Amino acid sequence: MSRLDSENLAFSENPLPDSSYQKASQIWEQFPARLLTESDRIGMPDAHDQGGYFIRLNREGATRDWYIDTVLERLPQYLQVYITSLNEIKLL
Repeated sequence: MSRLDSENLAFSENPLPDSSYQKASQIWEQFPARLLTESDRIGMPDAHDQGGYFIRLNREGATRDWYIDTVLERLPQYLQVYITSLNEIKLL
C-alpha cells in the first residue's frame, strides 16, 4: 500500500496456498508477549519515507495495533529479533 488506512485494510480475494498458512502461523508462535506492553508507535515509522510495519492483534474481542519503524536499530532488542524473523517468512 502507498498509505496505511488501518480502518480499510485491503486484502487479496485469492487465498494463499496452505504452505503459506503454515509459514504465517510462525508469526503468532513467535509473537513476543512484551509487545503487549509497548505503545502503539515504536521507533519512528515512516518518519523519512522509509515506511513501517503494521501489526494488528485481534484476541478475545480486543484489537491492538502497532506501527513499527523499519530501522531495526531504533527498536528494542527483542523486537529486532521478531521483525528480522518476520522478514524471513516468504508467503508465496
